[in-house]
Amino acid sequence: LPSFGSTLFHLVLTHNLREAWTFYAPWWTLPIEWYFYLIFPLLLAALVRHTGGSLILFLVTAIAWRVGSFFWLEATTPEASVGTKVWLIHQLPGRIDQFFVGIVAALLTHRLRSTIRKDFLARLSNDLLLAGAALLILWLYVLAWFFEGYWQGEYALVFYWNSVAALLIGCFL
Repeated sequence: LPSFGSTLFHLVLTHNLREAWTFYAPWWTLPIEWYFYLIFPLLLAALVRHTGGSLILFLVTAIAWRVGSFFWLEATTPEASVGTKVWLIHQLPGRIDQFFVGIVAALLTHRLRSTIRKDFLARLSNDLLLAGAALLILWLYVLAWFFEGYWQGEYALVFYWNSVAALLIGCFL
């Protein structure tokens, strides 16, 4: 059974702050999503004012967090498991680019719907869906090719695969 502390931290959606409590239940991503929704108004304001700059900032933040976390663990705890690396790398700063892709997709959809004819928008939507599906399948093949390297802690895949997958899935939106 989970400890009292683990249960308490799950109830207040902060169980991701301690690795030992993260994997007791399948809800380990919920706190990351919760934190995102708490800062969402700030991110949206930055995006509306400075779309291009925000994109660069969010991508740099995510990649810097992943790279910094990975190398910090390598320097301080070289025996850290891949699970520990994944736990630290995938905290909110390391996932902000994925949320950003969703925000951009929603904004573009909103803007396009008011300016483009419905028949063209439907065709464009279908084309993007097919392109996104094809690219996502291709990306899954790339990941399968490097599967062993990922689970052995291959740094490039740990850093970039989420960003690429988010961009490809953004095509579906």
